Amino acid sequence: MKSWFLFFTILFFIQLPVLKAQVMISESFENGFPPAGWTTLTGVNTNPFELSTTDPTVSGTRCMRQNSNSQYGSDAWIFSAPFPLAAGVNYRISYWYRMLSGGSLMHFKVTLGKKPTILDQSTLLQTYMNVSTTTYTQGVQTFTVTETDNYHFAFNSYGLSSNGRLLIDSVVLEQISGTACSGTPSPVITGPSQICPDSPLVLTNTISPAGGVAYQWQSSLPGANTFSDIAGATTNPFSTTQTTSKDYRCVTTCFYSGQTALSNVLSVTSRHSVIARPRKAPVPKAILRM
Repeated sequence: MKSWFLFFTILFFIQLPVLKAQVMISESFENGFPPAGWTTLTGVNTNPFELSTTDPTVSGTRCMRQNSNSQYGSDAWIFSAPFPLAAGVNYRISYWYRMLSGGSLMHFKVTLGKKPTILDQSTLLQTYMNVSTTTYTQGVQTFTVTETDNYHFAFNSYGLSSNGRLLIDSVVLEQISGTACSGTPSPVITGPSQICPDSPLVLTNTISPAGGVAYQWQSSLPGANTFSDIAGATTNPFSTTQTTSKDYRCVTTCFYSGQTALSNVLSVTSRHSVIARPRKAPVPKAILRM
């Protein structure tokens, strides 16, 4: 009896759906450099991240490298293309790194931020100090974000005056929890229909699942259907203020399928504040008799 119970228990767990990692970015630098949407930045007297066609690779025939300056060291950045991350979902970034040859040391770090700038790379995912290995080693970090928005990760080679050469290859970003979007999105936005001028206005895109979904909020004059992007409005929910009535909608894209759809239009009327005028004080009767 126990053996039958064990058999069906094992069978049950074997048939459970397994959450498969959904690849968002897979970059081995085989198709040009920097890759589409990626950007580089270097400090004074610093060699940039560049393409290598002659150094050892993990796969293919190309990798990314950064040569340290023997006098000034390094301060080189490379920022990825933007990708949408959902709050509370687990993600994993992996990559392979090594030094070309022994006898030299280099530092580098991996960061995450909402913009491809040094200032906005506010999340430190990993720091590697005094890298000396001459065999490819895999770095892996798992992380979450607290706000749904578009993000960029970055590699930064810094410090140390040496003649070292850092190699990086096979960069992969994956969604490893939650449900990923697929096909054409079906976005529906909600929010208040009336609001006082300059009061907080919060709009929400209720699309489900949210994994891999990118948002671009737009506004228009009421009934004019002249929608245009609101600068920086890529979060969900989206918070703003308004002084005049407007229509809103959200351009919603599934990152994995590449399909885009428009949400419903939400009209938000600005209610004008009523200014209370002070009442005049009554004139005493004694004065009126004079």
